Amino acid sequence: MRCFAPCLLFVPALGLTIASAEARPHHHNALHRQPAAARPVVWTDFEHHPGGYLSAADRPDAKTFLPPPPAPDSPRGQADRTTYLAMKAMVGTPRWREAQADARIELPDAVDAFTCAAGVRITPKTTPVASLLLARVMSDVSSADDHAKDDYARKRPFLADDGETCVEKADWLVKQGSYPSGHAGAGWAWALVLSELEPDRTEALMRRGISYGESRVVCRVHFASDVEAGQLVAATVVARLHANSTFLTDMKRAKAELTHARKTTAPAGCPAEKAVDGER
Repeated sequence: MRCFAPCLLFVPALGLTIASAEARPHHHNALHRQPAAARPVVWTDFEHHPGGYLSAADRPDAKTFLPPPPAPDSPRGQADRTTYLAMKAMVGTPRWREAQADARIELPDAVDAFTCAAGVRITPKTTPVASLLLARVMSDVSSADDHAKDDYARKRPFLADDGETCVEKADWLVKQGSYPSGHAGAGWAWALVLSELEPDRTEALMRRGISYGESRVVCRVHFASDVEAGQLVAATVVARLHANSTFLTDMKRAKAELTHARKTTAPAGCPAEKAVDGER
């Protein structure tokens, strides 16, 4: 996934939005490289994505607790393949189009997928604390995935059984390990964090978190077991984040921010999204 239009960056010191000189490729290893001091308020590419809350010493390493992915000839591996093949029937359906929308992972826009479940649109302009918090959580989840993705190096399902996917089979997608799913992990982490910030929306947010992960299977770029592993990593990271004082402070600020935003704005277009979601 690339930013084909000029990527917009916000320069805090100048208060200006400028265009970057080149588009940069999506890659999970870029998510945790931006130092805190250089972290922009608004970003649209992975090189400038905000870094996480956790240091390397504090961050869980998925390779230390995730079992290896299912072997292709195991019952679970065979079930994964059966599910992948069955998803061919979803091509061109409303659920397929939702999976395409869910594939957009570059924050701050990616969290639009949770607008209806949250009952508010989260943007750097209207909810800057919550936007940055979710971006930093995503970076922590991505960093926790790194060793498992690289060491297990599970091939994407479409590499074993060629078929249509809901997104372009970009080079990074082909080369990056399928297990665990970083997209599913990010979505599950957002659902967990947002449900804590908005407890009255917990059920809707959990449904959206599940659906968001399932979109990776519908899209035919992940096995179902990749999604489950990604969600386990996300839950582990979110639990660890609750021992980080900066994260807890930002959670309090984001909670107040979202409470105010929900009183002043209401998202549009949600009935149609719920109807598609219910089609799963």
